[in-house]
Amino acid sequence: MAEKIELPITGMSCAACSARIERELNKMDEISEAHVNFPLKKAVIIPKGDIDLKKIISIIRDIGYDVDIEADVTIRSQKEEAALKKDFILSACLSVPVMVFSMWMVLPYSNFILLLLTLPVQF
Repeated sequence: MAEKIELPITGMSCAACSARIERELNKMDEISEAHVNFPLKKAVIIPKGDIDLKKIISIIRDIGYDVDIEADVTIRSQKEEAALKKDFILSACLSVPVMVFSMWMVLPYSNFILLLLTLPVQF
């Protein structure tokens, strides 16, 4: 069985809009099943085989609705993961010196140095 494709759709204002999109998608020979969920504003498509995503998007746009590619969960989660990884690395690089300076209070202005190192981690 082929993988399902989830597409976030914008511009729907009622259940009839989702029914119209679903009806048009189910007319396609390449699509085994298509369900459009109005409250979630997304279409779940199960293709019969390989299908061109651009063709599906163009059909949805021809009907008068739009597909929000940026709202796709996988793209959004990859961007969030990259941002979290960057934040973690920065926090780890600044937290190690804080730990070292906290153990040895021999530097002048050590509290000020600790403050400067912890502010980026905290905020």
